Amino acid sequence: MSKSASLCIPFKEGRRTSDPTNPNRYSFVGLTPIAEALKLQLGYIPWVNPRHPNPKAKMARVIKASAFENRGKFHLLNRGTTLIAEDGKLEQELLNVEFGAAKKRGLIDGGTTIGALVDALADGFTQNPEKEEQQLFRVQVFCGRWTDEEVVDLAEALNTSVQVDSFSIANLAGEFDWIKEALRKSRAGFKVSYFTNDEGDVGIDDIVQWLALFMMDEPHTAYSSKEKCLEHFEANLGDYKKCESVLSDIVRLSEYVPFQSKLLYNASGNHKFGRLGIIADSTKGSTYKLPVLGETIDYAPHKAWVFPLLASLKPLLDKSGSVFKWRKDPFKVFDKLSSELVTKVNRSYGSLQTFNAVGKNPDLYELLMEKVENTL
Repeated sequence: MSKSASLCIPFKEGRRTSDPTNPNRYSFVGLTPIAEALKLQLGYIPWVNPRHPNPKAKMARVIKASAFENRGKFHLLNRGTTLIAEDGKLEQELLNVEFGAAKKRGLIDGGTTIGALVDALADGFTQNPEKEEQQLFRVQVFCGRWTDEEVVDLAEALNTSVQVDSFSIANLAGEFDWIKEALRKSRAGFKVSYFTNDEGDVGIDDIVQWLALFMMDEPHTAYSSKEKCLEHFEANLGDYKKCESVLSDIVRLSEYVPFQSKLLYNASGNHKFGRLGIIADSTKGSTYKLPVLGETIDYAPHKAWVFPLLASLKPLLDKSGSVFKWRKDPFKVFDKLSSELVTKVNRSYGSLQTFNAVGKNPDLYELLMEKVENTL
């Protein structure tokens, strides 16, 4: 169903409040019956909420149970939902809202609550006509003039009590738009998830971390924290955008490296790849899917050994121009050096004995990059 530019809901105990610091803004707060959640669901009104509803998530299940079990108390136990709109009017216990034409308007907080209530209604929740047992939920609407930047800041502030992934906030701010466009131009055959509960073959948090391996001065620091990678990404966004032409390659390399490692190591005449200490100890289960390549492998592509190998290709990235490009084909260079690089990673594990120590070992990263640099 297409999004609506307006909303009309019953509004009990509703009141209008003017913004004391900005005459161009005002807000409404009140209660509406749970059945009205159907009007607020995704696809019926605009959403700028960075978290999309997942009725199977633990918090959603708790909210749904509360709707059934805490009769007459739901509005006290749940903080409700928040919307942002261009205009609103409250008359005779009816709230009419106009969202307007601005891009970032609509539901800004409480998507989990709406999703849970819609799921409850689908499972047979009915409103008891007795006033003392009616189930209501709180609705707050901010109206007036807001810039898109202010809406992003408001979304971040409202979502901190039930933390929204920082990558979802960055997506809402448009920081990944260039990645979306670059992948569209390259006709990438995989889907990226850009926000909490979004479906995709790879996550934007992984893509940022892979990019950081090529962009950070000390790539081993990218192993420790996706949040640190995002901070570096945001602080150096102009430079990261120069990776547009190599972005699709870097995503493919994230799977090509572990996929080719076994094939080339075994083909080189060495002992079986699966018997290497770091491979044997990190592998649990039978098969692992590589959605970008469309392949399945029987060993775990653990970051502790994949990241040093992937980062070894950093010297091949030419950063001298306005658009970054490869000095040599990274796929062919990896094929040539794969067996030697894998052996060095495994030796590092033999001396350090822990995955994290290998993944964060600056000497290992430096050694592998030096081997690749010598091919230039």
